[in-house]
Amino acid sequence: METIDDKSMKKKCLPLVEPAITTNPYVTNKLAILGNFKETQPWILQNFTNIWMQRNFRLNYGADFLYFSSYRFCPFIKEFEMCTSIVDKKWKTIVEAIIDIINMGHYVYLNINTSFIPQYKNFENNQMHDIFVYGYDRDEKILYVADFFEYGKYGMKKVCFKDFIMAYDSMDDTVKRDFFDGIIILQYTARDIPFDMEFCIQGIRDYLNSKNTIVKSILVELDKKDEVVFGINTCDIMIQYLQDLSRIENIKLDYRTFHYFYQHKVLMRLRIQFFIEKGYVKRYKDFAILDEYLEIERKWLEVRNRILKYNIKPDYMLIERTISDINSLKKHENKVLKHLLNVLKI
Repeated sequence: METIDDKSMKKKCLPLVEPAITTNPYVTNKLAILGNFKETQPWILQNFTNIWMQRNFRLNYGADFLYFSSYRFCPFIKEFEMCTSIVDKKWKTIVEAIIDIINMGHYVYLNINTSFIPQYKNFENNQMHDIFVYGYDRDEKILYVADFFEYGKYGMKKVCFKDFIMAYDSMDDTVKRDFFDGIIILQYTARDIPFDMEFCIQGIRDYLNSKNTIVKSILVELDKKDEVVFGINTCDIMIQYLQDLSRIENIKLDYRTFHYFYQHKVLMRLRIQFFIEKGYVKRYKDFAILDEYLEIERKWLEVRNRILKYNIKPDYMLIERTISDINSLKKHENKVLKHLLNVLKI
């Protein structure tokens, strides 16, 4: 079957950076694309203002950002689905298909069997997982890919053609189709989208009020059943989680949830810097809001790192200190963000 593959092109990598925040792979990969383009920053900052957790969160990871209005919606990225039966019929291997798509300037997102990819460090045998492809090198016979390869840390890796082909071919057709009915093709499209200040401020207000009034998603139904906690009150769920699990011997705490809380503070700090740079915060004396929030961010990093330390060497004193810090941080953040909203007066 003839393809559009340009045999003269030996190597091509589409732009990808480590994103400011990481969440689930599907959204993180989009943010890794957007991070290359300055014009996307205002849109990112007006979103991701709120977070949520399951009220009955105990043993499993359960915190995340509250995404934009639709899980799959991003105004800068066009998405196309290609059925795997078409891919398998048109190209001899999945690598040939990917090279053609990359040559067109599109990213590729698909399901694979992680058992054949040695870069995955903490996955079970025959575990199916989505992987993101942004480039290739014919001479080295490698694909450039991105995912959470090592213990929950997002990064970029090189995977040889042979391993990738086996990782794809080892799945049956049903498993291949389970991922959005095939493979996903992503295309960045430049757009001029003005910063929506009112939307952003309402998101911050929702976070402070522990509500969700602007993002419509599947969480709406869970919220009706009182199964979800939004915003700053998620700190209370974290405290309960620590109190429950710290008394169980030989159990590791899920540091990813604490990392989400830290990342939320990173993005909020960037948001405050943006407000100052764009003149939304005008008075010099109000610039202290940024310094106060930098301290909140620093303390949340300490909290996250303390959880990592606890997982290496359990010590209940670390948990007690963390609970105390989270209580203090909740009060401090509430005070700082209320001051910010008063300054912005929207």
